[in-house]
Amino acid sequence: HFYAETHHAVDFAAPVGTVVVAVCPGKVLEVKDGCQVSGISCRNLYSWNSVIIQLPTGETIEYVHLKSGAMRVAVGDVVEAGQAIGECGEAGFCPEPHLHLELHPGPGDKVETLKFAFAGSTGLVFPEAGQEYSQALLDESGEVEADEHSA
Repeated sequence: HFYAETHHAVDFAAPVGTVVVAVCPGKVLEVKDGCQVSGISCRNLYSWNSVIIQLPTGETIEYVHLKSGAMRVAVGDVVEAGQAIGECGEAGFCPEPHLHLELHPGPGDKVETLKFAFAGSTGLVFPEAGQEYSQALLDESGEVEADEHSA
């Protein structure tokens, strides 16, 4: 993640077809579906499947590299934390199946990502690039919290 738009994005390795759930409640602003290209090729840089959800506080969360044809939400849907929104895939510039997750201060292209935390069983967990985290570290809520001190 080399650009401001993806600097604090986090990738979660998962097999194709793994159910992806909303990490927070919100309203679906955008659904991109139909991309079936995959691999590390420059022609795949701006092709992907994704869901963007706006939180009640205004921030948006983008879920990227979802499986084509596996979306479970539509634009305008209101979702709850834990609700299935799609399935993990490998669409777009993607070396292997994974979920790419980004938090933005609001809707719009070219907006810098925010650092975020997961509510873990031992407190807040701020994911860092290159690190691996186990499911056991997260509690049942798994909700994302924005870090107010980073932008």
